[in-house]
Amino acid sequence: MGDDGDPDLLAILSDDAIVQAIEDWAKDHPDEFLDVVGDGFDADQQLAVAARSVGVVKVDLRNGKLIARVNFNVTYKSPVDSEDRELSAENVTDCRLDVVLEDPFVERIGINGFTLAPEGIFPT
Repeated sequence: MGDDGDPDLLAILSDDAIVQAIEDWAKDHPDEFLDVVGDGFDADQQLAVAARSVGVVKVDLRNGKLIARVNFNVTYKSPVDSEDRELSAENVTDCRLDVVLEDPFVERIGINGFTLAPEGIFPT
């Protein structure tokens, strides 16, 4: 993704439309959505158990795919200690991940509004 993304595309689609599309897809595909977030977030001691998209930083359109840098609010578990990995504490943090919205379908609503419905969401 370019350093600045495509500000005109973000202005047309709007932060809210992209976030809503991600959340709608996540609602219908919760396990796949968590896999996408986990691919960018999970580390040895931090495993995502829930996530919510909260804002879009920038977007680009390449080869029919919408690539978005998105801020997520992630709930994750961390083991209490290395000897008892079954016990864990839940924490919440914010992170920024790049995702690909596959085959996005854009529909115009009203004069300046658009909705977005991707076929899938994948990590970059």
